[in-house]
Amino acid sequence: MISSCEHCGRILPLWKLRCSNCKKSAMNWLQLGVLAVFALGTLFIGAKFLL
Repeated sequence: MISSCEHCGRILPLWKLRCSNCKKSAMNWLQLGVLAVFALGTLFIGAKFLL
């Protein structure tokens, strides 16, 4: 999957966190949302096994 930097327009793979051209964050709201869901799910499952 490919996206583009919102600041300079460079084409980037989705796993890139920073644009190599302008050095600004290349993450969009969808990527941040997916990352938050996975992080919360992992914390929930980890807490369930520890208790």
